[in-house]
Amino acid sequence: MRYRVKETKRFEYGYIDTYKSAYLGAKSLKGKILKHDPDNHQLHLQFDKTLHGKYLGDRSRFEIQFVLVSTEITDCEILAYPVNPIGQELRFGARNGVVPKILDAFYTSMTNQFEASNTDL
Repeated sequence: MRYRVKETKRFEYGYIDTYKSAYLGAKSLKGKILKHDPDNHQLHLQFDKTLHGKYLGDRSRFEIQFVLVSTEITDCEILAYPVNPIGQELRFGARNGVVPKILDAFYTSMTNQFEASNTDL
């Protein structure tokens, strides 16, 4: 069974707005920022075993690389996988569906951050 999820998600926003929404979206989900490197377009996150108060069973780590397609379009290349308590990638024994569930919540949180920043204008 493969636990790694690798996907690219396109956002119709510039790099700064996309990076900011990912950062704030992770914070809103109580994610831990492991690497905050906007100059190199990288953001690494770790999420705990719970999401919105619901126990999921595994911690998850996201490694995000932001790719500028144009000034108004940014791709997020995300590698997501479950980790053990000391942050090592789980190669077996992880629960099914945890990483995709957190990834969906992360995308929703990013979208909410985009919408919130648009209403602030």
